[in-house]
Amino acid sequence: MDIYSHSLRCNWWSPVPIHHPFSIHLTSSSIGFNFILLIPGKMAHLNMDDFLAVVSYPDFNRTGYPWIEEYRRQHDDFHGLIAAHFSFVFPVSDMEAADFLEEIKTRTKGFKKFDYRIRCAIRNNDLTSDYWHVLLVPDEGFSEVVKLHSALYSGRLRKYERLDLDFIPHVGIANSTDPEACKRMVDEVNAMDINIRGTIDRLDIIQYKDRKISTISVLNL
Repeated sequence: MDIYSHSLRCNWWSPVPIHHPFSIHLTSSSIGFNFILLIPGKMAHLNMDDFLAVVSYPDFNRTGYPWIEEYRRQHDDFHGLIAAHFSFVFPVSDMEAADFLEEIKTRTKGFKKFDYRIRCAIRNNDLTSDYWHVLLVPDEGFSEVVKLHSALYSGRLRKYERLDLDFIPHVGIANSTDPEACKRMVDEVNAMDINIRGTIDRLDIIQYKDRKISTISVLNL
């Protein structure tokens, strides 16, 4: 695996009609993100001026799923903060970037890229806020995401792991304070008979600072 500097750029989509059934292959590589300007107040619930985190970005637009970002634009209050992603390490605010990066490199040794397949959405309650979320959850690749997530929290990041919250591998696409609204959206997505195939072959180490999120390094698996 190797690591290199990378910048994050977000391409937002125009409305795209939803067709189904879907069967497409996605890859998290060859993705060109730059900076995402944050909406004032959106990060207030984190109570942090800056933080580091680890995500993986599927390229839904390049491979034929641009409706996901359009769906997020309509239904996800956090759409303007960051592109659709798998989360591996959640925000850490009191660690130097160099130390954080070295720890991620250490904990990912031996991990290889892996495929995933998403066939359904679920509804999930965010116990840290009033939000309910609509999550695209992989069935194939589920265990690989869990194992990599666990490895990343096995060393210096162990004290940051939220044991009061269940970790569910996912890509978030919608949220609401109304659980019935989320239930309707889950049913809507699941009626599409989605079949999203992809590969997680890289991790983006991201930093929130000065009201923007940027990828400071990319780790190839």
